[in-house]
Amino acid sequence: MSYPRPPPSISWFSVTTALVTVVACGMTIIPIYAPPTPDPWYLPMLLAGPGVALVAFLDLRTYTLQAISAAFSVFLGLGAGALVHYIYDVASGGNYSRVWAALVLYPYTIIPALGMPAAKCKLGDFTFATFATAFPYIPVGLYLQRPYAEAWVTELGVILGALSPSFVMLILAMFGLMPSPGLPMTKRLPFAAADFFDLLTGYFICARDHNNAIQAQADDFNEVCHAAAKQKIPARLSAVFWNMAGELFSLKDCLLTQELEPGIIAYVWRSLAADFSVLRSEVGIVLRKTARGVPEEADRDLSGRIASCEQLMVDVISDLNRRAADGSISPPSTAAIVQFYYAVGAMLYIAGLAEKYRCTAVAHKEEEEKKKREKRDQLLSPRAFLNLPSSLWKGILAWIKKPFFYDTKEKSDILRRFIFPLRFSLTLFAIAFSMIVWGMYSENVRLHGFWAVIPVY
Repeated sequence: MSYPRPPPSISWFSVTTALVTVVACGMTIIPIYAPPTPDPWYLPMLLAGPGVALVAFLDLRTYTLQAISAAFSVFLGLGAGALVHYIYDVASGGNYSRVWAALVLYPYTIIPALGMPAAKCKLGDFTFATFATAFPYIPVGLYLQRPYAEAWVTELGVILGALSPSFVMLILAMFGLMPSPGLPMTKRLPFAAADFFDLLTGYFICARDHNNAIQAQADDFNEVCHAAAKQKIPARLSAVFWNMAGELFSLKDCLLTQELEPGIIAYVWRSLAADFSVLRSEVGIVLRKTARGVPEEADRDLSGRIASCEQLMVDVISDLNRRAADGSISPPSTAAIVQFYYAVGAMLYIAGLAEKYRCTAVAHKEEEEKKKREKRDQLLSPRAFLNLPSSLWKGILAWIKKPFFYDTKEKSDILRRFIFPLRFSLTLFAIAFSMIVWGMYSENVRLHGFWAVIPVY
């Protein structure tokens, strides 16, 4: 029989994310359904707003920065396309050709395509390569009648669509309605480890009788570990936790391999159970208080308790050897003693790692608080505003000095760096070029042809 699982559910965070997206999209389609002018020739361009608003996620700071980057990328793309349109129009003496202009534009699109993550190029530090590569085709070949005006309308639509979710999230934050996505990984990890440790030590002498419960808890702990592996965790905390995780899984395997022999339970564990039960409780308190963000309040003198348990175990084992030697008891098998030694040793080692995790969390918390104070002092300093231009200039200079390809230490030839940007830009060009040619014979394609490139993203 499988261990019961809670039914699937949708979190309030997910519901709020959907709500923010719906409201933001609703705001961006208002100019489409209620155009401000009697001749709304620009409506197809305004579709860019809802398209951008759909990718909103519930992190005000991160999303706003990405929204600004997206708007800037679209501005670069539309600006480059408008410039190519102007240059070709002047060079051709007013005899503009959308097809030939698109061919002239293609070499440029390789440059913003280098911002794709696979190219590992510094151009991707502040732009979205997809936007900067695709949007130039609007003023070059996928416009209706007024390329420059349509480019500006498209940019305004993107700005509205990109910043509308930020506005909605700001309103929610002002009224304290922004939900949390859940505990940060540095808190989920000790909570999960405490739960797993409690279960293993609680079923220490009868683990095989509760195999389903232990396996279910192990699966839950494994899910947290997999989630942690995908996130950036402070190095010192990460090192201690992964050590602890390995010991917990090893303890589980040890207890489920075979039951402890009755002699071990009768002659050894009964004498240790009370002290180890207290140790189990203290480890849970340390890990859970650390997870709640107050590791400095979680000092339970685990080191002293571990030393006390070790000394008690030495005394009990010495008494067991003495009694086995005089024949008053039948000694347990060597395999049973090895299994018990390992299991108890793992418990003590995990307790030591819990204390080490707590101490590391205290040091990390103090460092983070110090950084926050320094940052706050810098922001509130009267010189902060005066130093802003200098800081911006230093950042620009640092970016200029940065290597064009930031993985210079890796062995990667020029073809491997360019193969993905070339493939992306060429695919984009093939679709856009086809829409431009088709649009010369179909007004509907000319109206909506640009959106055919979106699946390439």
